[in-house]
Amino acid sequence: MPESPSRFAVFFAELRRRRVFRVTAVYAGVAFVIFQIIDSTFVLFGIPDWVGRFLVIALVLGLPLVIALGWVFDITEKGVVRTAAKGPKEAKVPRRLLISNRVLIIVVIVAVGVAAWSWWSRPGREAAVAAETGLGRRSIAVLPLDNIGGDPEQEYFVEGMHDALISALSNINAVTVISRRSTLQYKDSEKTMPTIASELGVDAMVEGSALLLGERVRITTQLIDNQDRHLWSNTYERNLEDVFALYNDVTLAIAQEIQAKLTTEEETRLASAPKVNPDAYESYLRGKYLWGKRQNQQDIVIARSLLEMAIELDNNLLSAKLQLGQSYRETGDYSDAMKIFHECLEESRAIGDRISEAMSLSSIGDIHLSSGHYEEALVYYEQSLELARNLGAKLTEQSILRNMGSAYYSKDEIEPALMYYKESLEIALELENRRAEGETLYDLGSVYLETGDYDGAMDSYSKSLRIFYELGDKSQESYYRRAEGETLHNLGSAYVETGDYDRAMDSYSQSIRIFHELGEKSQESYSGIGIGIVYARMGNYDAALARLTESLEMAREISDKRSEIYSLINIGAIHIQLGQDDKALEYYQEALEIAQSIGDTYLEGISWTKLGELMARRGEYAQSSQYFNSGCNIWRDLDDLSHHVWTLSWWALSEIRAGNIEEGSRKAGQVETMLAEILPYEEYVITVDWNLSQTYVELGDTAKAKIYVQKAYTEVMSRAERFTDQKDRNAFLNNIIENRNVISAYQRFDELGG
Repeated sequence: MPESPSRFAVFFAELRRRRVFRVTAVYAGVAFVIFQIIDSTFVLFGIPDWVGRFLVIALVLGLPLVIALGWVFDITEKGVVRTAAKGPKEAKVPRRLLISNRVLIIVVIVAVGVAAWSWWSRPGREAAVAAETGLGRRSIAVLPLDNIGGDPEQEYFVEGMHDALISALSNINAVTVISRRSTLQYKDSEKTMPTIASELGVDAMVEGSALLLGERVRITTQLIDNQDRHLWSNTYERNLEDVFALYNDVTLAIAQEIQAKLTTEEETRLASAPKVNPDAYESYLRGKYLWGKRQNQQDIVIARSLLEMAIELDNNLLSAKLQLGQSYRETGDYSDAMKIFHECLEESRAIGDRISEAMSLSSIGDIHLSSGHYEEALVYYEQSLELARNLGAKLTEQSILRNMGSAYYSKDEIEPALMYYKESLEIALELENRRAEGETLYDLGSVYLETGDYDGAMDSYSKSLRIFYELGDKSQESYYRRAEGETLHNLGSAYVETGDYDRAMDSYSQSIRIFHELGEKSQESYSGIGIGIVYARMGNYDAALARLTESLEMAREISDKRSEIYSLINIGAIHIQLGQDDKALEYYQEALEIAQSIGDTYLEGISWTKLGELMARRGEYAQSSQYFNSGCNIWRDLDDLSHHVWTLSWWALSEIRAGNIEEGSRKAGQVETMLAEILPYEEYVITVDWNLSQTYVELGDTAKAKIYVQKAYTEVMSRAERFTDQKDRNAFLNNIIENRNVISAYQRFDELGG
């Protein structure tokens, strides 16, 4: 007897007879086409995500139903009929197939065609989606995480997680991350996501929560675009010892979701992470949190002890060491900070942690910059800059370039300072980092102001001011109000030099109002000095003395010695204009004593020169020479050629008038040589040229005297042209003794040397 077929063979034959395979194949092909359409068009046309998810789920759940219907029913020329059961000896009856091989071929061709179109058009769709959602720029903000447990004692942990996520994402070159300072304003905010995205200027935001359960860390995050569309969400949980791996998990997921292209080095870094001592990491987070919230010396001591405990528990925890070093740097304990940063540098190089290495180098450079060791600062900044560029850390690169500009500016090397500031500004604009943009524009304005480019100064300061206004209105942070005040003060100084006294007075007044609101009397005092200078330039000496005296009293009240010195020097200068030399002498001598007591050699040099100038005007040349000598020694030590040539020009004239012709001539020659090397501050150009003209008058060299009178006169009239108000112009020409002398000498060329 022939062997009877197996049950599986019978069942398989029945599936074929009932055309279940054919129905399933057609359904799968059509479903595949629908999947591709959903993937290719829904985001582009702004169709809500839930619609696509619903269709996908419906199609998947529909498959078993289609299989069941294919078993029970058949499609014939008479329509849908129930498939009859096959008898044991039932003969085959030919049936016309409505789902024929031709239909199957057509479905396959359409499916393959749609798949090919979807694959080839993906780059274009991604670009279109990027243009629509903004994710092509990949700028994101990590909003403050929620303390989901509601335990105030865990606030240090939640803030630490927030800061760490920002730091981790910032190390991805293709991702621009808004600073933590800018996002803190949205903690517990009721603003909508599109509103926050618009205010921060980002394409997407990360929000979520953090929770510490014993030694388990749980972070829930979700990515939302600037149209309030939820792109991705997930929950991550690990032991605290694997917290760095958790950061890497979240960072990698977000980078992939926003299609950020990772470098090979970034992929390698995210693929592995060191373990940490849980107790050490908790201590580090507590110390860092308390340092940020410190209010008094006790907070400083406790914060540092927590950081030191973290290092003791886990000597490999570089983040704790770097934070401890920063704590010493911020309080001016440079020696301790330098020691820690050098240790971090050695350790980071030993383990190949290039991010920590870059941070260590930059921090060492910062200390040298703050200490006035500009060459040393540049050495470390250049190393850090190279690392930052190799790592693709654009925000770090921007910060280092700005600091390098500051180092060169402090060295009076204007060209490289401008170059680095401009490079820094370009990156700030590229990153759309408004704070960095405003700060760098402020720095550029300061360079332009000092070099006499007042149009450039006013343009930079005005742009910076608008940014600080904008950021301050959004965040209500005192930092931006302070930045507004400082920018307004410097803008006032630029207006003074251009002769726009009304705007200068308005800028200084606004600055005073801001600093008064902030309770910063020191800065308020400086802006008050600015107003006093404006009054003096306008010839209103009574108002000038009243305002400068008010600033002097305020400086004394808060023991701001530098503000006190500036007030004293400017009050002394007004008394000279009024012909009250004895009073001027008192103020200059007091300024000198204070400068010496606080060790401020720059202000000491200014005081020596002012005293020498006063003695020379009084004809006390022996005394003036001693003062000028002291001043020149300071400028030589400080390598300050601009102030040196100013003081030396006075000294040369004083020596000639004292009868020391040979010494005076030698010094005049030095002044001319130095002028060829460097242009002195514009504030002193007229003084230097005028002193040289009078020196050569005394020497009987009429030709040279005329040259320098001509130069001084040209400079005086050039400045006078800046004045838009005739009254202010006349005050500038007639109320300043030096300007009157220059104009008078120019008008009597024929009398020179006679």
